[in-house]
Amino acid sequence: MLEVKEDRYASRLGAERVEVLDIDPLNSAATVVGDVCEPTTLPRAAYDAAVVTQVLQFVRDPVRALDNLGSSLRAGGTILLTVPAVSRVDGTSDRWRWTPQGLTDTIAAAGLTGTVVGMGNALACRAFLFGAAVEDVEESSLDVTDPDQPLVVGAVIGGPEGTGAHQ
Repeated sequence: MLEVKEDRYASRLGAERVEVLDIDPLNSAATVVGDVCEPTTLPRAAYDAAVVTQVLQFVRDPVRALDNLGSSLRAGGTILLTVPAVSRVDGTSDRWRWTPQGLTDTIAAAGLTGTVVGMGNALACRAFLFGAAVEDVEESSLDVTDPDQPLVVGAVIGGPEGTGAHQ
């Protein structure tokens, strides 16, 4: 399995082997160092899955990044992806925000297919922007999803019934 920056979720999801991708050569956890937008960074057909959480907003070309990620998957592989719909700007490399339809279009532009869903609601967005902790908000109010006011957009790209993420 491939994960970006650190093995935060892959092992918890049952991965026996995790490769960590980072553009930063100083990241001691990185086993693959390079830019996800560069076709030579990731090996072709090498991974069963990729966990890519809150990454695409920092890349210069999200379509190219998704294309490269899709090409790095074996047949039947899956990308688990999240992107921000609402967020503070995080430095000078922070570039993009998505709506569910915008992420659907970005995935399609990369020649991929997936299921996209917006998650969150206006309260979750406000709490996030004001820096509130989960404990500061009534948990049941965070469980409500408002399709018109997502905080995060998530996607499952590819899947076991297909022939990989690429069509």
